[in-house]
Amino acid sequence: MNQISNFLNRLGTIRGLQIFQALRLSSILLVGIFFAKGNLSLSDIGGYESIMFLSSLVSFFWVSAILNGLISKYQTIKEEEKKKYIFNVSILISIINLFIVCLLFLFEQQVNKGINNDDTELFNLALLYILLNNPTYLIEYFFIITDRTKRLVQYGFTNFSLNLIAVLIPIALGFGIKYALAGLIITAFIRIIVLMNILHQHTIKKFDYRMIREHLVYSLPLIISLLLSGSSEYIDSFLISSHFGPDQFALFRYGAKELPIAVLLANALSTAIVPRLGNKEQIKNRLVELKIESAKLMNLLFPLSIVLLLTSYWIYPLIFRQEFIESAKIFNVYILLLISRMIFPQSVVLALQKTKVIFKVALIEIIVNVTVSYLLMLEFGLIGVAYGTVIAFLVDKLLLSIYLGRAGIKFSQYVPLKLWAWYSVSLAIVYLFVENFI
Repeated sequence: MNQISNFLNRLGTIRGLQIFQALRLSSILLVGIFFAKGNLSLSDIGGYESIMFLSSLVSFFWVSAILNGLISKYQTIKEEEKKKYIFNVSILISIINLFIVCLLFLFEQQVNKGINNDDTELFNLALLYILLNNPTYLIEYFFIITDRTKRLVQYGFTNFSLNLIAVLIPIALGFGIKYALAGLIITAFIRIIVLMNILHQHTIKKFDYRMIREHLVYSLPLIISLLLSGSSEYIDSFLISSHFGPDQFALFRYGAKELPIAVLLANALSTAIVPRLGNKEQIKNRLVELKIESAKLMNLLFPLSIVLLLTSYWIYPLIFRQEFIESAKIFNVYILLLISRMIFPQSVVLALQKTKVIFKVALIEIIVNVTVSYLLMLEFGLIGVAYGTVIAFLVDKLLLSIYLGRAGIKFSQYVPLKLWAWYSVSLAIVYLFVENFI
């Protein structure tokens, strides 16, 4: 136990958040495997996935934006104001969350139709889960901004273990999906208690309308940016579904996936590095840490992605069926997103508190995505939409990098340029080889 404790104490915030996100992903994958291998019907699994999709759909953009805004602003807030600021951010999240739950309740019929759910009881459980779950994301962000890495990892292990137990035991005992969702509600309620304890011990519980309004205004460009960025998946799906049949749509959906560990580790680094970059005066001197950490990620993820490119045409028919060989073509294009994902200008821009820049670039990205994906789809079919996504994502990162260059922060200051260029060219060459000779 002492060795584990010492190991956790030596972890930095970045590595701690990456472990936390790995635990989150592992719990999701284990639930999915258990459901697929168990005695649940496809309709039961579909019902559960629909509810999880609804929870994510109404939450991902605004919760992440408000909490990323907190990470960005925290280092510049006066020391005596920090504890009160955290409390008022929790109030802001709770107010928005309650408003969204009320909207879902009022438009229950329309929402259920949209997610193909006809079970009112399941929908009501979903509303309760969303109500309790969303505010608790503040817990992990509190551990990040206060540099409590050991607590973050301990919380992650405990939380996701409880989630697994809460979901899998009811299913194993034959009680069904509703009891699994009830189990998640219980764990969310436990997290609410943990959050209340944190707010009681570590914040000043004083309502401040000015703080709430200030943070909402500050986070609004981020909210819209994440909403626009997150909508690209739905735009791609709409283009495919409106121009091709259901068979082609299924092939596209099975292929339009990035390597999960790449997204997870990159997002963890992007989030955790922001408070470590410090304020505007310190940021240039601290970019070296971002450069070092991104190099470590490149050395792990680029070789792994190259292996996946070389083996995808064998893996897809093995895991799925022979006709899903076309999905491998889409997957190989999505692997190329790693080239853009391994540079992190968005973290530097966020540390500079230039949220409006992120919004403007996100708006350009979505316009490029729609336009280029549509034009390439007309020329190349399904794979054209995938190419459009890769191009739009690259444009996003390049525009943010250009902005930083004009602000006096060179690309080479936060990107291991030679390593990134070498890996990017190698990945592109392997892609061309696979598509032309395998």
